[in-house]
Amino acid sequence: MGIARSGVPVEPLRRVVGIDEYAGQWVAVKDGRVVASAPHARDLVVLVQDMGQDGADATVEFVAPPSDSFMVGVG
Repeated sequence: MGIARSGVPVEPLRRVVGIDEYAGQWVAVKDGRVVASAPHARDLVVLVQDMGQDGADATVEFVAPPSDSFMVGVG
């Protein structure tokens, strides 16, 4: 038997409005909106650093194209 898990359920992240237009790119998200985008993560880091305080605490993510699929927990 497995171990029962208890605790506070984790809320799913809300999808940023308009993020689909950045498919195939890396984006920096802050306060629920995309503040910068670039085709490569390294380029995005430079853009966010150049933003100074406006880019501080932004979350970076890759926006996968709709045709890409991922399989999790199979094996």
